[in-house]
Amino acid sequence: MSALLIDQVPVPVPPRLRLVHDADAIPRRRTSRGRFVVRVISAVIAVLLAVALGAAAGLALRPTPAVGTGVVTVEAGDSLWSLAAGLAGPGRDVRDVVAEIVRLNGLATDVVVPGQRLVIPGR
Repeated sequence: MSALLIDQVPVPVPPRLRLVHDADAIPRRRTSRGRFVVRVISAVIAVLLAVALGAAAGLALRPTPAVGTGVVTVEAGDSLWSLAAGLAGPGRDVRDVVAEIVRLNGLATDVVVPGQRLVIPGR
């Protein structure tokens, strides 16, 4: 017969670290109201961003007076033709000056109103 002898010697075991979840750390499911709020906030941010970018693009595309140009304020009774006639010197066609004023100001028509500021070509 054989015998088995087991000697039980206590071996110290180092303590183990365990991860304990806080109640706040547990992921929660979003309710339909929560999803709606997230969508609305995202849409508002997108609209504000689009408005800001559009305003910046509008400022960048605004025509600036070129070197050798001036600015005049239209008064009552003024027309593009009368303004151009005052600017056209000898040997310069008034029609060319009118076309230049229209081009410099990006005008769709030749109608001007009192108080309107126009960029005019240099003399």
